[in-house]
Amino acid sequence: MGSCGSAPSGHGDEKPKTSLLPEGIAPAVGADADDAKLGSPDASGISEVLPGTAASGRYEISGADMQVLSLILAPGEQILAERGSMMAMDTAIRPGVSCSPVSCCGRCISGESCCLATFQNTDELKAVIALTPSFPGKVVPIELIRDDGTPGRKFRLKNGTFFVGLTDAEVGFDLDCNPRTCCCAGQGCVRQTIEGTDLAFVWSMGTVLHKKLGEGESLVLESTALIAWEESVELDIVTTGGNLFSMGGITTGLCAGEGLFNTVVTGPGHVFFQSYTKAKMAKALSSYATTRAARGMIGGAPLDGGMG
Repeated sequence: MGSCGSAPSGHGDEKPKTSLLPEGIAPAVGADADDAKLGSPDASGISEVLPGTAASGRYEISGADMQVLSLILAPGEQILAERGSMMAMDTAIRPGVSCSPVSCCGRCISGESCCLATFQNTDELKAVIALTPSFPGKVVPIELIRDDGTPGRKFRLKNGTFFVGLTDAEVGFDLDCNPRTCCCAGQGCVRQTIEGTDLAFVWSMGTVLHKKLGEGESLVLESTALIAWEESVELDIVTTGGNLFSMGGITTGLCAGEGLFNTVVTGPGHVFFQSYTKAKMAKALSSYATTRAARGMIGGAPLDGGMG
């Protein structure tokens, strides 16, 4: 990793010599040429979101977990980011804050901080900034340019998952007034949104998968797994055990550990989903602490790191 001093002189699209990005930018192994962040899809069309460098060379996601996002900012370019996310940056980048009354309202309602950080490259040369989410997890790129190349795509997000937005990306919210989905689909009544004409990043946990759903194509997900879905994707629910009022539906819902409902997403559009959540981590840690406390290990002998 290079130093974080001022970006050196250069012209055109040359990468700065003191970049946090490695020399010789190349797409991630196994990635598609059009999107270096997606692995090769399997037979079902599902692909893993991979770390690595974008085909454009504009950004890099580093690390297997607790990842770092490194961005190259053009002269004068400004980004929007969640608070406390900056890890390292060139001296030409100036931090600031975004907290206009109109933007604050939408952010707060969607589970985001009212005030977000901004970082602007004040130099005439390119500069680099490295950011990391405030919670241990993965960085997921979201293209806000449509598949046909036109700008202006909108995604709905799991509340509080916004990480970084480029150019004119704006965090907002929308309301789900359908009692079926707002109560049982795992996303609540108020959902975070991100829209713009460039690129945004969200954070997630575990392994992150992506699928582009065709017209009328559906996918069933565990209710907390969904992290981002295109505005054109429809959200619905299905009972985990068939008829909820049958013996099979009740026993599956109560005894199989799968809950009463799953989320159904129906295309067309892109969806991103994760294998782990903050709720699952909290449950595991709580269970571990309770078990160790019952054995007299907390407040006495040091924890040995076992989960038994």
